[in-house]
Formats: sequence, C-alpha cells, structure tokens
Amino acid sequence: QRAVTELQGLSQLRVVGPDNKVQVKTVVLREATGDRWIVKSGLEPGARVIVDAPQVAPGTLVQPRDVTVAHAGGGRGKT
Repeated sequence: QRAVTELQGLSQLRVVGPDNKVQVKTVVLREATGDRWIVKSGLEPGARVIVDAPQVAPGTLVQPRDVTVAHAGGGRGKT
C-alpha cells in the first residue's frame, strides 16, 4: 500500500525503468492481504516498484536501491 496512489479512481504505481527513470503505471488491484495490495494487472514480474516516494515526477532520473520489507504471509523479501 505504501507504493499505491489513487488518482480519479485509478490506482497507480511508480516504477524504475531500464534507464533508471521513473515511470507511472496504472494497475488493477485485487483485494488487500494484510497491509499489501495484490496487483491483478498492469505490472510486469520483476518490476522495480518505488515505495515511500509518491511525489517523484515521471522522467526523473533515480538511483534505485533494494529495500527489505515483510511479506504479507510472514517472512521477509526484497522489493
């Protein structure tokens, strides 16, 4: 949920593209599991999702880094 923004009824995520520039993706969400949303469509496997930075403008050059977050089913993983 930290990565999802809502705009006029659409759910959006910011992702880091192959050129390390921010892209906005419109996604379709399913139900939440704990504090996590399940993305039904609009996001490719392995996408680098930006968390805790909803105001970063599309096209901004960023230096991505991995963060560790807890999985909804317990355990930990990289995002």
